Amino acid sequence: RMLNEFDEPAGSSAATVDLYPAELAAAIDETNAWTYELVNNGVYRCGFATQQAAYEAAERDVHAGLRRCEEALAGSRFLCGSRVSEADV
Repeated sequence: RMLNEFDEPAGSSAATVDLYPAELAAAIDETNAWTYELVNNGVYRCGFATQQAAYEAAERDVHAGLRRCEEALAGSRFLCGSRVSEADV
C-alpha cells in the first residue's frame, strides 16, 4: 500500500497516520472498488467517449458514485467511519 509507506524525515515530530488500518481493511477495499469504478473510471470514460450514448452511460455512473459518497458522508465524516483512511485520499 504505497500511501502507507512514507518515510518520516529524521527528527520529525509528525504523527504517523495509518491510512489502511486492519480493522477497516474490508470496508476500505470495498469503497475503493466502487469509487474507482463509478467515479474515477466514470470521469475517464466521459472524457474519452466518442459517442453520446457512451458519454451518458459514464455520466450516470459518475452521478451514482457521487450519490453513494454523499450518502456515506451524510452519516460520517469519512467514507469508512470516524477516521481518515486510504478511501478518503
